[in-house]
Amino acid sequence: MPTNHSASKTSLLQRWGSSEVLNLIQAFAILLAGCWAVYTFIYQQQIQPALEPPALTVDCRLEKVGTQGNITAIKATITRKNVGQQGIRILGLAHNLRAVKQNLKSATVPDTPIEPLHTDIASFLSNRYIGPPLRDEVVARGASLFHGGTDLEASVSELNAGESLSRDLLFFVDHQEFDSVRIKIQLIYQKMDDAPVVLRLSSDAHDEIVMTPKTPCTFDCNAISETDFTTDLSLW
Repeated sequence: MPTNHSASKTSLLQRWGSSEVLNLIQAFAILLAGCWAVYTFIYQQQIQPALEPPALTVDCRLEKVGTQGNITAIKATITRKNVGQQGIRILGLAHNLRAVKQNLKSATVPDTPIEPLHTDIASFLSNRYIGPPLRDEVVARGASLFHGGTDLEASVSELNAGESLSRDLLFFVDHQEFDSVRIKIQLIYQKMDDAPVVLRLSSDAHDEIVMTPKTPCTFDCNAISETDFTTDLSLW
């Protein structure tokens, strides 16, 4: 009997040849590769983007578009672009335009020598013919809170991945009173899937509009991002 049982096992192994074993291994490898492909696709398309923070770039271009008397018209083109992989909700956009009257010293007989360089500092900037500004003040400011950033009725401002949106603003500045202008853009945004964070508008010590969360910072404050962008334009 033992001899017959051993012969039966040998006959079974012979019928189950190497080709069948190879086919089984190939099928298992294909199944494993398919599972890995599905996992990789889901991770790259859904899991990984959801874990990344929102990414937004801001650009502002200033240009003079006309003059009448001593008044110069300036157009500001503000462009915001979603450079991340997920949708972004814009909660608020604020702008502050400052005008500067420069303190120009005599180019022939400067009233002070150029400031000496000190070696125990991390940075240094000196200009022999230009002093601290004579005037530096806010001449125009504004802000918009969008849907989700306010409890009041407001328009929706959202950007899908890769989308951009531009907005033009027009300002008027007395070029006889000022030598240059500087605009500062503040944007507060978050992932489109996150719970909205209501903002409030206020004015800081420099008379500039700022946006901050309406309620004291809790966990929700970690869900918002902020970016500032500043650019200058000479009126000469």
